[in-house]
Amino acid sequence: MSMFSLFLSVQLPEWACAVQLAVHPERGSDLLQFYLESPVCRPITFAYSVLENTLSIEADHAIGKNETCQVFRLKAKSKAPFLDVLKTMMDTSLPLTIEEEEEWGSPECNMEHYRSIESYCPYQNIRPQSYPSVLITAYENDQRVPLSGLLRYVNKLRMAAEQYCQSSDLPDSKKPNILLDVYPGGSHCDSLPWEESLQKVSMHLSFLHKELNLNGCKPSRDNL
Repeated sequence: MSMFSLFLSVQLPEWACAVQLAVHPERGSDLLQFYLESPVCRPITFAYSVLENTLSIEADHAIGKNETCQVFRLKAKSKAPFLDVLKTMMDTSLPLTIEEEEEWGSPECNMEHYRSIESYCPYQNIRPQSYPSVLITAYENDQRVPLSGLLRYVNKLRMAAEQYCQSSDLPDSKKPNILLDVYPGGSHCDSLPWEESLQKVSMHLSFLHKELNLNGCKPSRDNL
């Protein structure tokens, strides 16, 4: 179960009502199966291979694989992640800092809170290591999630990924695409116009399509 938690921590789609775990009838414990089910959608079965380090999608409960991708190239979708908890909670000029001290703590005046947040803060824990490709979207005028913080996170993540690839002598095909898509104007609570909403969804689908190599070509920063 710890292997499942480590590699496959995912946000379930809205239609998913249940997730079931099962041991593969032939492969045993080296292949972890799970499937999502819903009254409105056919069950979708996934399988994670511990030995091959791959995540595959299967049709219903069939043993044969349809599509396979390397886990380190796949990043589950996450809405509104808190990327720099420590710096945000130490800046009392931001709109939500004081309001959320009860939830996160007061790192500016409490060293125990500081060390605790530092231990799990995504920005503080960026290290040169293997990273998946990431697409982050932001609004230019979002006062609650300032663009400056996202730029710091993306730049640090890119440098860490580049440093790891250079030290490991990895080819360009193994380098992750770390992208920041900024929408002009807009704010934290604004909804996009219909056409822009479609463009945003299309962008996300295009990113996933290329990263999972569903069209048989290598993803590229130039064509996203």
